[in-house]
Amino acid sequence: MRVHINLPDDLVRDIDEIAGKGKRSECIADLVAAEVRALKLQEVIRRGAGILSDEDYPEWSTPEKVAEWLRDLRETPSIRRDPIEGIPLGLERLDRVAEGPASRYGTAPEAGAGEGGDRGERDIDG
Repeated sequence: MRVHINLPDDLVRDIDEIAGKGKRSECIADLVAAEVRALKLQEVIRRGAGILSDEDYPEWSTPEKVAEWLRDLRETPSIRRDPIEGIPLGLERLDRVAEGPASRYGTAPEAGAGEGGDRGERDIDG
């Protein structure tokens, strides 16, 4: 949508310096979108403040209790599970994501093949 706005000259110069030639509108749109998102997030936080009572959630009543609750949660084995386990049947599980996208399509070289031999023992100095 085309909108007419007034901005100070020095601000327009700064935007042009940052955005580059022909990118002023895109830059302004990105900056405004980021600010609007931040304002919406602030409103959500403001509205949610205080909805959890100390009586209902005593483990969150002080910063120290929150830190203790998080420590306990992290040490609980039942929460340390593979997050991919929740993928519905019929979807491919990508166990080899860490190897890069090429491994998903069968085009990645075998480990240790090519330059550098064993990936874990490469000489980085030459």
